[in-house]
Amino acid sequence: MYNYNKRVDTQVAQIGEFHITYAFAYHQGEPVVLVSQATNGGMFWQTTQNQDVSQNFASIARGQGVIFK
Repeated sequence: MYNYNKRVDTQVAQIGEFHITYAFAYHQGEPVVLVSQATNGGMFWQTTQNQDVSQNFASIARGQGVIFK
């Protein structure tokens, strides 16, 4: 899991403004990245639409490391 809290200027934004939680897992043997941007305390998971994140996790899962652009 990874929690991303975007900074605004020199301060961390209020939780929920720019807060993203990623979960890295395997489903039926394949790497998958789930994301939750819930701000009400519950976690609502869906597959991430962020191709950079999902492609890099798949690359790491194959033992190939991170792809830098």
